[in-house]
Amino acid sequence: SSTHQMSLTASALQELMVPIPPIAEQRRLAELLSAARQAYDSAVAAATTRLTLAREIAFRSLSSP
Repeated sequence: SSTHQMSLTASALQELMVPIPPIAEQRRLAELLSAARQAYDSAVAAATTRLTLAREIAFRSLSSP
């Protein structure tokens, strides 16, 4: 089997029509992505806090007589 790769020139790219959603939909998508990023950041922060607390508890239990 062989792989055939087509070449794509700059002039072909210039002629390529890429559909762009209306500005209202772009804004709605940007808001959704922003909310998703904030939720992700919050989840990472919460996980980091839990990990820190778990380590502190583990180290305290190992170091106490």
